[in-house]
Amino acid sequence: MQTRSALAVSATGWIVGLAALVVGAVLFGTLTPMPYHTLIPAVPLAEGYQFIRFEPTTFKDVIGNVLLYVPVGAVFWCVARFVLQRRTAAIPLAVFAAGFLSTGIEWAQVFIPGRFPSATDICMNCVGSLLGALAAVVFTGICRQILHSMAARSMREANPDVV
Repeated sequence: MQTRSALAVSATGWIVGLAALVVGAVLFGTLTPMPYHTLIPAVPLAEGYQFIRFEPTTFKDVIGNVLLYVPVGAVFWCVARFVLQRRTAAIPLAVFAAGFLSTGIEWAQVFIPGRFPSATDICMNCVGSLLGALAAVVFTGICRQILHSMAARSMREANPDVV
């Protein structure tokens, strides 16, 4: 059985903590009641799905929803890749988890004054999480290349006689 180093355990804690912070910020920003609207539909919780429809939206709203979920996709990818050790499934897991989070938020918005649930928001949030996961893949690849080149340079400087 493989044991994890103290550095890996520490990194795992930071990744999980960052994920919790990002999700907490998204929950706070999307579930805070708005004062200008006080009507809450009188429906049972299980029937809230009836209010989540594809609605016409503005370009600004689309961009806002995509950008909101870029960090979510990035941290969910990090959790899937480094904490759960799911190398090949990290991107689909990140997008699925972000879609699940977004669906839950939209469902909850049915019952929060001033919030308007939309299936369009769920789709745009999934697009944002996909972009965030892809950005995390690219970023970690670049970091890995930089670290490898620094290590190789350090080895050459430490052992100038070795080719």
